[in-house]
Amino acid sequence: MPYRICKTIEIENGHMLTHHPDKCRFPHGHSRKVEIILEADDLNSNGMVCDFKVVKEAVGDFLETFDHALCVNTQDPMFQTLKKTYGDRVIAFQDTEPTTEVLAKTFFDAFRKRLNAYACDSTRRYDLRQDVRLIRVRVWETSSSWAEYEHPRVYDVATAVDRIEDVYKKYLAHHFPLGFTSWSGSHGGPFSVQGEVKAADIFIGVLQRHSPRDEVPHPNEPASVPGGKFYTLIDFGCEDRDWQVIRTIVSAIDDNDIFIRLPGDLKQLTPSEALAKIPSL
Repeated sequence: MPYRICKTIEIENGHMLTHHPDKCRFPHGHSRKVEIILEADDLNSNGMVCDFKVVKEAVGDFLETFDHALCVNTQDPMFQTLKKTYGDRVIAFQDTEPTTEVLAKTFFDAFRKRLNAYACDSTRRYDLRQDVRLIRVRVWETSSSWAEYEHPRVYDVATAVDRIEDVYKKYLAHHFPLGFTSWSGSHGGPFSVQGEVKAADIFIGVLQRHSPRDEVPHPNEPASVPGGKFYTLIDFGCEDRDWQVIRTIVSAIDDNDIFIRLPGDLKQLTPSEALAKIPSL
């Protein structure tokens, strides 16, 4: 069972919901509590997930921009007037209602990036291990009402592996669009994406090398894949730090035509190469 901590930061924040049928379409404010929940599988040398001060240092400046500010849908007829009058104290939500649910997701995405950046900052004041995960952000609107956004994670590893196997079967059958979210254009580099599916933090793509069969592979692509051949890539993203889940999934893959891209590493690896690079747990 993982350890979890929660840091609460309070801000005074206003919004107006342009399409609301009642009073919420007018400017109004809330004394918001923002709860930030972090998780780790074990504790650091000080017996902590991390120091609570880490959270304030990592995300405090960002939250400060929402304090005594008004969040407004850019579709609102008064948006330009408000923005011109109050400048950065009016926060634009592009064609989106700044509901508390939307704020929870907005905060989550921003906090995750800032916490990851803090963990990688060699000048940081407090320790933040890279395997500490942001799990949930809850935003209170009133004393009786809140909304939250929780990061979609792979808790059921067997299900994730089943999804990988299912994608690979589709790949073998050359049914690239079937069951996939279509991507247009190039993925970047000497290959194109024929289809992809997302399972929590895992991106599974069917790729084709564009390079001629005898051309030297790009440094980041699999050396064993000839030009023109299709193969499957499992990309764990740039920010996912759940190495326990990554190790379990990669360990279950024994097909040499499935390649792995680990967090922070552009190179496409075989399962055995990926396992050798995953940090010891």
